[in-house]
Amino acid sequence: MKQLKDKVKEIRKREGLSQEEMGKRVGYTNRASINKIENGNGDVPFDKLIDLINEYLLELNDLTNKDVVEYSLRDLKLDDWKELIVVYKDVMCVPFFNSDNCHGDIFYYSTEERMKKAIRFWMESASKGHFTRKVIVDNSNHRAIGTIEYFVRQNEPNYNDAILLRVDVHHYYEQKKALVKIFRIAMKEAYSAFGRMPLITKGWDYAVERKEALSFLGFKECEEPLIGHENESFQHYWLAQNKDV
Repeated sequence: MKQLKDKVKEIRKREGLSQEEMGKRVGYTNRASINKIENGNGDVPFDKLIDLINEYLLELNDLTNKDVVEYSLRDLKLDDWKELIVVYKDVMCVPFFNSDNCHGDIFYYSTEERMKKAIRFWMESASKGHFTRKVIVDNSNHRAIGTIEYFVRQNEPNYNDAILLRVDVHHYYEQKKALVKIFRIAMKEAYSAFGRMPLITKGWDYAVERKEALSFLGFKECEEPLIGHENESFQHYWLAQNKDV
């Protein structure tokens, strides 16, 4: 398990900060403070520990010896309908589902039959190599809280040879802290499948928490729209700038 000094260095490297820059963010006036911590020669006062947690959206466990993975991904199975229907029949969730280019399907599934039909379609599409959809699991209760989908756009007028990532979660998780962690594992999954190629995802104007999460992860909003199968124009796409997640 990682020691505190290793965790601090990992966070700093991930965020692309110098030791001095990171020190300033959490209120250190001595430029050598972060260097001492990373070398194991300095302790982190409790107030600075809290500053680190608040600045980098961490849990206390993230900065101590106890490694906790809050969310994970797994393959879909038909029996997932029982938990996923809670997500896909919730009208508060639907506005955050990316249904661009999906032939009118807005991902609102309010019955067992309709939810199972969607899961069968997702599983069949994966078997044919069209796209991959996986279940997001909250490891604290082992429940399915949504899904991710990813595929590579090919032979398209724009965003060609780019990974398109969809992230559907229950509205309880539609907040910055959870989304940062969920997007990280989703991006790792997509990059593992296709390599470090351009990756885009949707961030609507009204999706304030999602946009904050994407900005935190280094995404930038794109001016160019995504062009659909029938020449429709879809706005509000964000491009990942940092591929080290």
